[in-house]
Amino acid sequence: MQAARDYLYWLSGYTVRRGTLAGGNAEIVANNWEAPDGLDVGGGRVYWVTTDQTGGMLESANLDGTDRRTLVMEENRVGDVAVDAKHGKVYWTSLPDSPRSTFEEGTWDGGIRCADLDGSNVETLIEYPSGSEAYADRIVVEPETELLVWSEVGDGYEGRIQRALLSPFRPFALDFVTGAGWPRGMTLDTVPGVGANNLYYTTSDELRRVGLYWYGSESTVLTGLNDPAGVAVDPIGYYLYIGTPDGILRAVTDGTNLETLFPAEREVGSIVLPR
Repeated sequence: MQAARDYLYWLSGYTVRRGTLAGGNAEIVANNWEAPDGLDVGGGRVYWVTTDQTGGMLESANLDGTDRRTLVMEENRVGDVAVDAKHGKVYWTSLPDSPRSTFEEGTWDGGIRCADLDGSNVETLIEYPSGSEAYADRIVVEPETELLVWSEVGDGYEGRIQRALLSPFRPFALDFVTGAGWPRGMTLDTVPGVGANNLYYTTSDELRRVGLYWYGSESTVLTGLNDPAGVAVDPIGYYLYIGTPDGILRAVTDGTNLETLFPAEREVGSIVLPR
């Protein structure tokens, strides 16, 4: 029987999928009416966010897709989700916009929101008012050090990555990464019981790495990629996983030995390794 750590989870079209780290055939964990926007795994469950014609929703299921539940529904569009099972919290980005705006007058303030793992006790940590130049999009969390990292993007906005401490919530080091382009996927090289030292993120054709605690440590790991979206890293096994329209690619963490692990069935979005 495969252990949870032996699986890779990803978004593909209207589905949540998983496959073993050995490659081969993938299986569908969940089908959706709309394409999910973000994905994370933690505490023995998979979480994903989706936007339909009325708003966004946060859903969860067991790792094999059973016991599917809708945890949160809101009128806003949603961007991404991050799970901190150690402290019993789930975080997501809520965009300052809503599909309801096409048929209903109103304004919608976005932000970074959090709730308990069952969807209760929803609160907004950072607000991005309606009409903001930028908004929070991709988001990752580091449970060991209680660190939240997110990207800020917007129309005509070059993009930047910021971070905050969670207990208590305190943003710090604004413009942590500037001129990042539009980060499409982000992950941390979390080591169990230790924490993370690096952030990996994808842009339109690159995979980049930056140290969380060392300024000026940003570097390009891979370039010339075909529209990379999701990224996951296994710091123990020294492997990177990158989602592209060509499939899921795997490389050593220094960018060498690039190969295709899963061929594409649909364009690949977020990629997650269970923690």
